Amino acid sequence: MRERSALKTEPYYQLYLSNGHLIRGLPLLVVGLLTVHCSLQIWHYQSEEIPWTLRQLFDVDEEDSIPTWYSASALLLASALLFFISQRKRADRDPWFRYCSLNPS
Repeated sequence: MRERSALKTEPYYQLYLSNGHLIRGLPLLVVGLLTVHCSLQIWHYQSEEIPWTLRQLFDVDEEDSIPTWYSASALLLASALLFFISQRKRADRDPWFRYCSLNPS
């Protein structure tokens, strides 16, 4: 049986992302947010009370906080990249594009 090959088309958009910067930068940002959260909690309970708004701003358990916004934006970035990859695979008529697309048609 002959295997179908993908048709290569010219890209109509190009996105340059450095794997090294993403792999090093995103975990570093997470560690920074966790460090700020832990530092504020320790300072609040060991030393003196800090304003509620400052604690709430960096609390990882709150809904309206910087760590929550980071998490949501990271998921949005991942889904946008997957969308662009699946559109590119569909334009190339790649037979495997359905594996990276939510639209099975």
